[in-house]
Amino acid sequence: MPTDHHDDHRPSGARGGGRLEAVIVCAVLAICSVIVAGVAWTHPTRAAAPLAYTQAGRVSYSAPTSPASVYGAARLTTGQPIYGSVVSAVTVSYAYRFQAAAPAFLSGTEQLVARISNGQGITRTIPIQSAATPFTGERFTVSGTLDMAALKSVAGVFDQVAGTQSNFGTYAVTISPLVSVYGRLGPAPLNAAFNSPVSFSYSSGNLIPGGRSSAAGTQGTPVFTVSSAGSVSLPSGKPATLLLGIPVSGARVGSLAVLLASLLVLGFAGWPLLREATSSDEHARIAARYPSSIVEADAVAAHPGVVVVELGSFEGLLQVARRLECQILHWGDAGDVYAVVDSGTLYRYRTALVRGPELARRPEGNSALPGRPRLTQTAERPATAHPEAAEIRGREGSDHAERV
Repeated sequence: MPTDHHDDHRPSGARGGGRLEAVIVCAVLAICSVIVAGVAWTHPTRAAAPLAYTQAGRVSYSAPTSPASVYGAARLTTGQPIYGSVVSAVTVSYAYRFQAAAPAFLSGTEQLVARISNGQGITRTIPIQSAATPFTGERFTVSGTLDMAALKSVAGVFDQVAGTQSNFGTYAVTISPLVSVYGRLGPAPLNAAFNSPVSFSYSSGNLIPGGRSSAAGTQGTPVFTVSSAGSVSLPSGKPATLLLGIPVSGARVGSLAVLLASLLVLGFAGWPLLREATSSDEHARIAARYPSSIVEADAVAAHPGVVVVELGSFEGLLQVARRLECQILHWGDAGDVYAVVDSGTLYRYRTALVRGPELARRPEGNSALPGRPRLTQTAERPATAHPEAAEIRGREGSDHAERV
């Protein structure tokens, strides 16, 4: 027969189970919303569109010569070999051009240098311009002087280290315009570098364009104009999307809304659950922590031959229930009784209130109830799965009757 004390507990367990499920669901939603928000807030709300640009530069050189020389003209021009025995200094010019479909507001620095390498990882730099020169705009033209004696001096050092006779080694030479560009291309910032080396070979005091080898007598095609392409990213009018086509802006707002709602529900459902889990009332703590493991029973019927095993803690009873893979029955008159059934054996834990002397003064007629035990609506199906429960409840009533 149910008592007032038991009726107070039964909805508490149901509410505790529902709150626990709500807390778990809200915690999962909160974690998922944090992940989505992290992804959404690290992506732009507008899709990026590339804006292409091109940098190009042309190297040219010249020097005055005697018409009576090997050149047969008054001037050395771009593409011709530079013979050190005829020419002592060469004027090197460089023309730079920046092209893009959007307006550009640029500035930067440039410097012409020549580099000679011995082919074994050692490179020496010979300035054609003494220092870096600033420029503004999308075009500029500069010039400097390449001293052939400086090339010959470095090549002589390489010859000595390599053990070859002077002026007989062949070395790679490049003329490089070192350009650094910064500014804006349309609405986007631009910071780029451009290095377009033109190749030569140096041997016996002569500078040959295109890497021609005097020993092999072959020549590559000289290339004096070098270009490179690049791009900057601009926000377009099309909204950026994430997985499944969800707009980034919508994912930001939605994830924050779900996170806020989850936190609110966690507060409303989790705080009472935490309070019950730490309550001084043992039944409240058990109902809050293990709501899915407990089945509420309504009454006890007497039956002989049931072995009762008293346990000193609910945690011990929980271990037995998990080992037997069954649920825990709960009922209470003057207190709370938790029990597990296993083939005529009753594993039982009783709270301190049950163990008091008032249990011996149980109301008459409640010690043994004939017929099938009555269960609460929430426990009716689990009790049918355990027919031994009726015998155990009967044994419980017989124990109390003997005490009286």
